[in-house]
Amino acid sequence: MRWARAPALLGLAGCTKDQGRVFFGIASEFRAGIDLDRLDVTIDDGDGTRTESLPLGTDKGEVAFPHDVEVGPLDDGKRVSVNLRGFALPDNLLIERAAGTTIRGGSDLLYRMTLESKCRYAIPGSFGVEPCETGTCIAGVCQDPFIPPEALEPYDPKWPDSVGDICKPVDAGPPSVTLGLGQSDYLPAKDGDFAQVEAGPQGGFHIWVSVRTKNLRRSGSTTELSGEIPEIGLTIDPLKVIFTLVPDEGGYCKLYGLRFQLMLGTLDEAQPLLGKELKVFGTVTDKDGASAKGERLVKLSSDIK
Repeated sequence: MRWARAPALLGLAGCTKDQGRVFFGIASEFRAGIDLDRLDVTIDDGDGTRTESLPLGTDKGEVAFPHDVEVGPLDDGKRVSVNLRGFALPDNLLIERAAGTTIRGGSDLLYRMTLESKCRYAIPGSFGVEPCETGTCIAGVCQDPFIPPEALEPYDPKWPDSVGDICKPVDAGPPSVTLGLGQSDYLPAKDGDFAQVEAGPQGGFHIWVSVRTKNLRRSGSTTELSGEIPEIGLTIDPLKVIFTLVPDEGGYCKLYGLRFQLMLGTLDEAQPLLGKELKVFGTVTDKDGASAKGERLVKLSSDIK
């Protein structure tokens, strides 16, 4: 999104020393198109305000995070501000965030701002914070959104590369993956734990597997499960999905309800699997190329639900 009183120009070649621009860089702990459906952006450039509604998501024509809003070129000393209002379906205001600064002539500046889960409003079916009477919510506290230009960094188009997310902070350590069980949540498991075999709604037999990760991207990460039952020489066909991770305690994230299909076939054909030990292997690879593996040895149930 680009707001400008004059056509936006690359670099400062089109700006005089008396003009400058501010780029408001928006990161988010909310998922575009999942947690938030729409972002209303209001710009005040000192000569008036204008608002644009941005559809959020990953499809063509939609906006994903990180995203920046450009204001300028404008005259030196001009005060500018941005107000963001994020909506969840059907039309519930979930988050607001304001930011403001002053144009510095001859400079392109970056104002970083994050839509934080600590600042979410209560909507039907959830708890949240109350709107700020003054200021804007930052880290769960109402604060002054104005930052002077001397405290801002020069704008770099590659700034999104330095943005971490809730599952992979900036300067994160090595990634890790731990396999567990569970359909509706991550349930920790140790080698030898019992795993219930279930009949699928459209045929086949499966167990529910969950994954716990650290320092891997929340969105766009690929999770792949494979397995084997050495006693009967059976190799399980792999399951490969791209699902958004769910934040968990202690800086971890999780994915649960992975229907790991053991086989297709009839009930009689499934009998040789029951009571056997199953080795499950899991690999999670994020869009940065970071990857980690985990494995778990479980004992399949002797019955089928």
